[in-house]
Amino acid sequence: MLVYAFLGLLWRTTAARRTLATAAIAAAVEFYQILGMTPPGIGGVLVGAFPDPWDLVAYAIGVVAALAWERRLVRSGDQTG
Repeated sequence: MLVYAFLGLLWRTTAARRTLATAAIAAAVEFYQILGMTPPGIGGVLVGAFPDPWDLVAYAIGVVAALAWERRLVRSGDQTG
């Protein structure tokens, strides 16, 4: 959800494109973990050092939750939430 929200601040586009970009970022993080190319220091802490299939499940749940939250706000007309 955090990556989705951050992209929403930086990139005004459709929710579908933001969802795809978030999923691509999540997949890239896992791919780099598989290759062992995690950044040193705080970067490694942020993205993690070990690949885990459950991370992809967690990313998917987060993206779905963020998308549902955004659609709920748009439907209710509340853009400040």
